[in-house]
Amino acid sequence: MYSLIGGVVFYTILIFLNIYNRVAYNLYNAAIATFTFGSIFQGIVDIAGSDVTYSKNYFILGFLLLGISLVILFILGKKTVIVK
Repeated sequence: MYSLIGGVVFYTILIFLNIYNRVAYNLYNAAIATFTFGSIFQGIVDIAGSDVTYSKNYFILGFLLLGISLVILFILGKKTVIVK
C-alpha cells in the first residue's frame, strides 16, 4: 500500500503544483522503496515468529528520506511550463 498511496498522492499533488526537481523525486522514490522493503521485512519476521527490532530502522529511514525530499522539493523545486 505504501507504493500505491505514496505514488498516487504525491504525484497528483505535484501535477497540480507544477513543481519539478529530479533529486527530490529520486529521494522520494527511495523513501517509498524503503517503506515497502521495511513492511515486507516485517511480514517475513512476523511469519517466522521472531522478534527483531531492525524493522523500525527502515521506517525511520523512510521518514527521513521523505522529509528531506519534501524540503528539497519545496525549496529548490522549479515551476514547469506545460506546452500545449
